[in-house]
Amino acid sequence: MIFKIDHYYNDDRDPDYLLFVEKEIAPSKFESEIHELIEVIGCIQFRFEQLVREDISVTVKDIVSLLEKYYGFKNVSTEYMGLEKETRLPREEWYVFNHFVVDRVPVIQIDAYQAREACCGPEYKTLMINRLPLDDKEFDNDIEKLGAFYDGEQH
Repeated sequence: MIFKIDHYYNDDRDPDYLLFVEKEIAPSKFESEIHELIEVIGCIQFRFEQLVREDISVTVKDIVSLLEKYYGFKNVSTEYMGLEKETRLPREEWYVFNHFVVDRVPVIQIDAYQAREACCGPEYKTLMINRLPLDDKEFDNDIEKLGAFYDGEQH
């Protein structure tokens, strides 16, 4: 399955906030995997806020690097960036995820902004425990290393 991960406020089509990833998903697990990916994306952003800074907007590029290393996704942006225009929507049509079929290629767009917002609330810590490899020190180290990019930036 191809996923386009974008950010609602990425009006300039900045490639750091717009990437395509791929992961094999059994048809029977399609819906649950989409919801899990939404939660993982939201929780990664929460973890960045905890470990790096609360006032940042984490790039999709950084989220994708963690999806590749810890969740079995493959960055296929080079191969699928040509689908970006066909999967672009007016803001009023954005949801946490949108489904497209372009030239018989199914693409699920996930909005990183709405993914984070969907995970807000009193259960966000439980979601983080369930969705992030918090027992793996390397995960937090990777976030802190990526966080060096944000030093001195204000978003």
